[in-house]
Amino acid sequence: MSRIFEKELNVRDLPGVIFAYSKMYGGNPDFLYPFTAPLDNDNSSAFQSARDVREKLLKAECTWLCYAGAAGVGQFSLRKRKPAFALGRFNTYFRLPTQDEIEKDIDELEYQVLAYPSIKDVDSWRVISAPGSAANGLKYTGPERILKVAFMTRVLGGEPPVDASPLIREIDEASERGDMIASKGYRLVAARNGIIRYLPFEDQEDYNRDNLIPFERVEIVSAHGKNSVPEEKMLCYLTHHTDNPADLSAAIVKID
Repeated sequence: MSRIFEKELNVRDLPGVIFAYSKMYGGNPDFLYPFTAPLDNDNSSAFQSARDVREKLLKAECTWLCYAGAAGVGQFSLRKRKPAFALGRFNTYFRLPTQDEIEKDIDELEYQVLAYPSIKDVDSWRVISAPGSAANGLKYTGPERILKVAFMTRVLGGEPPVDASPLIREIDEASERGDMIASKGYRLVAARNGIIRYLPFEDQEDYNRDNLIPFERVEIVSAHGKNSVPEEKMLCYLTHHTDNPADLSAAIVKID
């Protein structure tokens, strides 16, 4: 298993990495690596409202689920006819909001992002100091802003283990820590024959593979491209839905 992190990779690279490492390790993927989810604006100092933060976190999680799940272990399970799974720790890197961002949130959300400070409050930047303002002396409760979102991802061939504590320990030990880095828990996607199951959990004690739920189904079909040249398409369906599949053809990995 490789544990040398020369750099972080984009989460969209995950499918290719899965197939590359499966070739290196006797037909099954086996690696631990950090993948970052692209945000709408790569400029981390760009203005972000509280709503922007929620949307960015949701988009980052959905992007990882797509490329680790359907396009990743899902595609692998179809092409190689072997089960595989990916377990990721969801880490968010923050910065403090600017005064303009705080003021914008208060203007738009008012008391959704304001509260009376308590004696336990220690973050002085959260206390509003604006004489003459209705919010003066109150506490800003909105979120920090996002610098980046990264998933420390462990991928293995086979079914998820009954006891995942060794894998979780590996992930935790390899993950960065800091005052402005927060874990949003873990995400597990497992695939067999193109059927993807999903399990989000907060702590090691919450892990139970029996709680994996059917999530998506991926298909690779033949289609006609430009000038009627045969090509493949990869389609992803939500469980129990047979219409409006997501087209993941751009994530198809060409294999020998």
